[in-house]
Amino acid sequence: MNNDNSLNELDRAVIRIGKSHAALPDLMRALSQGELWTLIPWHPEVEDTDFELTNGMEMPFAQFEDAKGAFVPVFSSFERVREAMKRARFPARTYSAAAVEAKVLMSILGNANLRASINHDCKPASVMIGADMMRDIADGSALQPGKPEPTRRMRMQKLDAADYPTRIVQAAFEVMRQHRSFRAAWIFGRSKSEAQPPEGRGYHMMVLMEPRDPVVFRDLNLVVMSATGKKDELDLAYVPENDVSQLAQMFVKAEPFYVAPDYVPPPAPANDKAGDGAQ
Repeated sequence: MNNDNSLNELDRAVIRIGKSHAALPDLMRALSQGELWTLIPWHPEVEDTDFELTNGMEMPFAQFEDAKGAFVPVFSSFERVREAMKRARFPARTYSAAAVEAKVLMSILGNANLRASINHDCKPASVMIGADMMRDIADGSALQPGKPEPTRRMRMQKLDAADYPTRIVQAAFEVMRQHRSFRAAWIFGRSKSEAQPPEGRGYHMMVLMEPRDPVVFRDLNLVVMSATGKKDELDLAYVPENDVSQLAQMFVKAEPFYVAPDYVPPPAPANDKAGDGAQ
């Protein structure tokens, strides 16, 4: 097993993503920086030379197969390449290791609609990522500040805790507890009057941030959207933090699934009446 001193940021992110969706932003950042390593078929004329990519060339990287189809092994370092090749016991002169600028490799694989196995066959962890994610990393859109749903009047369905989308709520909770700017958060179902996904369920997540931080909000958005099932839909929006009356009503209408340990909610308004709407 690798010791901590031999691990770089991508290694650590790969290990963490296996334990928590909250590590997804760190994984995407690490995959956008520096160089990544992969394998190319061995040729004596390219061994120990600069590897050049040209427009129109056939996919030069080694591809493996699993039950879902083709994927390309990608590694965080030359040490991880050696580890994987030793474990796979490839015959001599089967593959050469090639270092490629991270965003260039993400662009090539993403636009070829291939998957990538990050630190393939390495210990203690590896992770498979899809073409969509690689295209977003390559063009920078994955790491742009998040844009929440605009504030508007919405009628939302209160959910019992037993009906919470556990995977989404747990992923959000893990992000929120890492950042003090998250003060509270709620999850609602879409009202009967709203359009629902054809086969799944629609949800609204309302987040109170003080102060608002678009970079941290982007990280939350990445995590919860990744945790949302393919059949479900999720809208993410801020709760207006300066409207004390509305904020107090939010706590009356529904129990938040997250409250920061040091946050004191505003007092409930006199003669409050809990309803099913939220602005």
